[in-house]
Amino acid sequence: MPEIADLFGSWDWSEPEVKSQSSAVQWLEEPVPLDVFIGDLRYLKNPPLSDEQFAAVRYAERIFFSATYEELAASSDPAIREYWGVPHRMVNFLTLQWGKLGGGKDHTCRVMSMRVAYLLLCLPSPQDYYGFAPQDEIHLLNVASSAPQANRAFFGPMRKAVTRKGCWLDSYADPLVGSIRYMNGIEAISGHSDAETQEGLNLILAVADEIDAFKREEELEAHRSSAARESTKSAEAILKMMRTSTLTRFPQTGKNVRISYPRYKGSMIQQLAADGRKEQQRRGAVSRHYVSGPLPTWAVNPLRSRSDFDAEYEDDPVLARARYECDPAAAINPYFSNEVAIESCVAVVEQEPLRVKYEPQRHRVIHPDGNTAAVHSWTTAYDFSARLVPKRGAVYSMHADLAVNKDRAGICMAHVRSWDEQEVVGKDAAGGDVPMHERRPFVVVDFVIGYAADLGADPPREIQIRWARELCLELRRRGFNVRWFSFDQFQAVDSMQILESAGIETKRVSTDLSIEPYRGLRDLFNEGRIELPLKYDVDRDPLVLRELYGLNKLTSGRLDHAVGASKDQADSLACAVQGAVQMGGQEDGGIAVLGGQNFYAGTPGESIELPIGFVPPMAASSSGFRPDEVMVNHVDLNHWEDSLFGDTDASDAEVMRFYGPGSLE
Repeated sequence: MPEIADLFGSWDWSEPEVKSQSSAVQWLEEPVPLDVFIGDLRYLKNPPLSDEQFAAVRYAERIFFSATYEELAASSDPAIREYWGVPHRMVNFLTLQWGKLGGGKDHTCRVMSMRVAYLLLCLPSPQDYYGFAPQDEIHLLNVASSAPQANRAFFGPMRKAVTRKGCWLDSYADPLVGSIRYMNGIEAISGHSDAETQEGLNLILAVADEIDAFKREEELEAHRSSAARESTKSAEAILKMMRTSTLTRFPQTGKNVRISYPRYKGSMIQQLAADGRKEQQRRGAVSRHYVSGPLPTWAVNPLRSRSDFDAEYEDDPVLARARYECDPAAAINPYFSNEVAIESCVAVVEQEPLRVKYEPQRHRVIHPDGNTAAVHSWTTAYDFSARLVPKRGAVYSMHADLAVNKDRAGICMAHVRSWDEQEVVGKDAAGGDVPMHERRPFVVVDFVIGYAADLGADPPREIQIRWARELCLELRRRGFNVRWFSFDQFQAVDSMQILESAGIETKRVSTDLSIEPYRGLRDLFNEGRIELPLKYDVDRDPLVLRELYGLNKLTSGRLDHAVGASKDQADSLACAVQGAVQMGGQEDGGIAVLGGQNFYAGTPGESIELPIGFVPPMAASSSGFRPDEVMVNHVDLNHWEDSLFGDTDASDAEVMRFYGPGSLE
């Protein structure tokens, strides 16, 4: 799926070339100021717009070349001279993130369309002015997610306005089904969600009405075969059609208007607004973007107040805030609606328990013909915080969740700290209350991290399932009693077999097949029986929280993330916690100490790198050692020999028994 910013990637943001005019425009009528056009009986006879509405229309009406505004600024009419003489920035993109306006939003877009039509009709020949052939038409498009919506909410009231007796536009307009044909080859069209049917139009004004109501490419892609073409009905396709159809015909003066209230955090309108602001910051006064909002309904529409929506706030405050304040939840139908309960379970830390780094790796392979070749890939390295140490008695569970497009993955480890006795009330056969006792776990999340791909790296870095397996074995080497590892995909069969051979139980667990892991996780959050260590950034929540808050409960009962979002870390958290509860165990107090069988390699005095899963000889000492004292792989056998047997001649026999004859030579 393309990034929103890519929709503008092909546009040349350099200063537009000003069209030269050999002579002054011979106006049919010098364009009147906007306030006159809106309120005067001879034109629309509408009530005044609010400041925000008026400002948006002023940016949309700038469809003439700069030389024309200089000419209007020298008009003999003082009102026209004063209005058009005020400098105004020329833009191509207008992004309006406004609350649901009860008619005000649609009214603003209708005024834009009628105002642009009026300005074009003031010219004796718009085609000649813009350098078109006389037979070419100039189009004004309003696109809605459905044709009935466009006709009912947009074109119906506009037909009445332009055909009102006494309206200036009435003499030039011919309303048809789905369009209004004006004189001089100008046509206002009611569009719908199929961008392909609207290609080839000469768009000078294109309005995407409620762009958040259009399905995203990611949503449509999930329901089509791999051989199918890219959908022309997605929000991305609509925006691309609008951009190319306006800026290829009217690169200096074309207007793209995107207006909507946000359905969820990170929705299309919010991304468009964020991209527009970034472009404004980068280019300043020459930016081709105008962004308004987020603004609540009553700040945009002068006919509405907050009290008008009290009933809707009482019925569904989350939806009402999204519709009328542009303050949506992370999900349309959030599964985790009690954010306070989740945040009360977060243990804020200064350093993440585990941080992943990526390092280039080079292998040499030998082909059957004897030739060798170098293979470049990536491996992972980790920074362990001082708090991430194994706890005595704890049984650890891990889960790895790989995204479908393999550009990111989540991995989590958790264990049960304790089991607490709680008294609950049950029912006997007669229906009477019976006190009962049950044990409920308190779960500690040791870490939740994500792997990220980077196809722009050299060589391209793709996520590999072996990274999760190697991390598990490294944790075992450090003393963590990992007994359970689940994966979400069948592609992990190889890693599952390797872990099984190391004594770790494995299973395929997917939240796409069952939401039971999330049910259990939600119960733990709501009852305060889980601890989640997280480090907060300055300006945003940790990714795993954003993923939890963004989970939607679908009508099918399944859970899914919002379009353009992810849930890899949230999935790994839910499944690792479920595994921890199933495996049982609990902390006995203190830090676990490695012991048991030892592994040796090399000769005394030689520094070697122990394979993952091997422990150093110091584990054989009676006192053992703390895992945080052995946080490096390199082991000096001479050092361990002295620690184990002492630096005396009497220890030689013991050394020879362990290492074999000649080990001290």
